[in-house]
Amino acid sequence: MLTIAKSGLSASMHELKVVSNNVANASSTGFKASRSNFEDSYAQASETRPEIDKGYGTRIRESQRSHIQGSLMETGGALDVAVNGEGMFVVRRPEAPEDLQFTRNGAIELTLDGKLVSGDGHEFLSADLTPITIPFSVEDADGRLRRLSKITVEDDGMIKASYGQGVDFNLAKLGLALFSDESKLLADGSNYFRSSPSSGAPEIVTPLGVRSGALEPGFLEAANVDITSELNLMMRAQHAFSGVSRLMQSEVEMVRKFTG
Repeated sequence: MLTIAKSGLSASMHELKVVSNNVANASSTGFKASRSNFEDSYAQASETRPEIDKGYGTRIRESQRSHIQGSLMETGGALDVAVNGEGMFVVRRPEAPEDLQFTRNGAIELTLDGKLVSGDGHEFLSADLTPITIPFSVEDADGRLRRLSKITVEDDGMIKASYGQGVDFNLAKLGLALFSDESKLLADGSNYFRSSPSSGAPEIVTPLGVRSGALEPGFLEAANVDITSELNLMMRAQHAFSGVSRLMQSEVEMVRKFTG
């Protein structure tokens, strides 16, 4: 009985940890919620113990992450962009150019040297897997210096820079990565992911492709966390934790009573 109670206590604590993480990240752009998975544990059959249907509690399995799209929040930001459909932005840290990461967080910022980066400095990459740089000034056909006046991102990923009076340039297309199984990506903190053998290698494409979604400029993707559902799960896990704790305490008191 104590073994079963311990497994139940461990399962309740694990679910509380997963649900708490979902709730804590409910306001994080592009966050993907996880679900706890459990399975029943049974005794192994042997010559001396032929019973194979004796329950031994619950075994914790690997949590499963949901990549269902979150709702799109309008921000109006010139460099805010959400993926409406399949695909993840491709980013990298400048100090690790061969180490690709993937995210649904399209909150893009412009650095002082014209690079498009995330809030913590990861470079957004084009479909050619190269960093995207926006010139702050260009020369027009007459040799006059033109200053950057506007940056726009199209739904097909094209980044356009305007320098006034019809001086416009198509600079690059944002790349998107597709995977055979996104749920098998490895979480890398701050809503970044890495590929794994189970997720499959990334297929780098442009938006509005056969499988890839369109970009929604001026929007960001909210976390796919249903707070009502998460709070219900948290209450259920807390009740289970309390119940199993009382059961274990009763068993300990019973053992003490009979052992003196």
